[in-house]
Amino acid sequence: MKVFRLPPRLLVSAASSGSGKTIFSLGLIEALKRRALCVVAAKVGPDFIDSAHLTRASGIPARNLDAWIAPEAHVVSSFARAAAAADICIIEGVMGLFDGRHGSGEGSSAHIARLLHAPVVGVLDCSRSSSTIGAIALGLRSYDPRVDFAGVILNRVASERHRTTVADACRAAGIAVFGAIPRDERLTLPSRHLGLTAPGEAGWKQAVNAAADLLEMHLDLDGLLALARSAPPLPAPDIRQPRETVARVALARDEAFWFYDEDTIDALRDAGAEIVFYSPLRDAFPNADAAFIGGGYPELHAGALSENRAARVALRDAIEAGMPVYAECGGLMYLSQSLANGADVAEMVGAVPAHAAMNETRTALRYVEADALTDGPLFTRGERVRGHEFHYSQINYTRTAYAYQFDGEREGYAAGNLHASYVHAHLGARPLALARFLNLARTFGGRRGAL
Repeated sequence: MKVFRLPPRLLVSAASSGSGKTIFSLGLIEALKRRALCVVAAKVGPDFIDSAHLTRASGIPARNLDAWIAPEAHVVSSFARAAAAADICIIEGVMGLFDGRHGSGEGSSAHIARLLHAPVVGVLDCSRSSSTIGAIALGLRSYDPRVDFAGVILNRVASERHRTTVADACRAAGIAVFGAIPRDERLTLPSRHLGLTAPGEAGWKQAVNAAADLLEMHLDLDGLLALARSAPPLPAPDIRQPRETVARVALARDEAFWFYDEDTIDALRDAGAEIVFYSPLRDAFPNADAAFIGGGYPELHAGALSENRAARVALRDAIEAGMPVYAECGGLMYLSQSLANGADVAEMVGAVPAHAAMNETRTALRYVEADALTDGPLFTRGERVRGHEFHYSQINYTRTAYAYQFDGEREGYAAGNLHASYVHAHLGARPLALARFLNLARTFGGRRGAL
């Protein structure tokens, strides 16, 4: 079997959410970039917000690595493709190290670490413990011997005495300590609207630079680099080669729509799509054979989306003419007739007979296995699709033509060549769905040739 050597790589995990993985990962990326290293980042799981932060920090699109939504071999090949030119790869974990779907460990950070043979370092929150941190570190290392749990970063230590106590406990348990980060209010990413502030904003930049400064002072960066460089080679993955262009796909990407998996965009290009990025906030709807409207925060920009009437009408007319269109979450809201956020109601595209409304509390956060209820632009009737939902809105349909069925529910809207749903699917791992989509696009655009 052929093998290849992935660049040095390190998976940053923790015992639980809220331990500081994200700001640590962002600060580590910045500290490594200061050493003139090319850093590629990735995020375990389907969190598009964290991957956007990692992308902004590294300057290179970060991948979402999800071994529940996508097959294991696809996860490895996707990572290999993204990491090919990197000097080092930083992978941010999700939740606690062994937290996967329904307690199975499937899709967990540990699962990804095993697939990529990536050494794991745990960021442990020491703010309410001292010697017990040694027991937690020992448990993380011992729970699954297939995982290379290589050591810990002690986060939020209160004093030099606290640092010494915790570090001694970890070393007594045989756990390597790569540094201790003092408690510092600057090591907090600002929060705004359902999550962290948008990457690149002023407060974000200050927090990331402050994190890098502290990591340079308190971490054994050379030790972490040596650990990353110890990662072994892997079997060579099968990486698809792009084919010639067969259709133009308009892809909405701006401040309102930015929840995309980079692997899906690559897979579209590989399948023969010419991607035409456009902003529903500012641009005219482009000359295209199909459209992909992803998720994001349309509710924050509903007024501007409504004001760009020409783009809305052009997209609605294209859908009515039979253009294949795929929309996820925020895209579903945009395609609805209206979007209400409190007392403010804005007119949307009107292609989906429904009204979207924001709730104060979260409506859904879950993985789903959805069965397609009709033949659509990507999926055939009865086809099972794995994906995830995360939203604070609800859709009230005036006429139903459901796209999916799962967990005893029916959801989304599918009619003609339009598919719109709250479900984020991993299309990068579904080449047949993309081929179907682009074949329809080619036909709609009057192009010759088939996929």
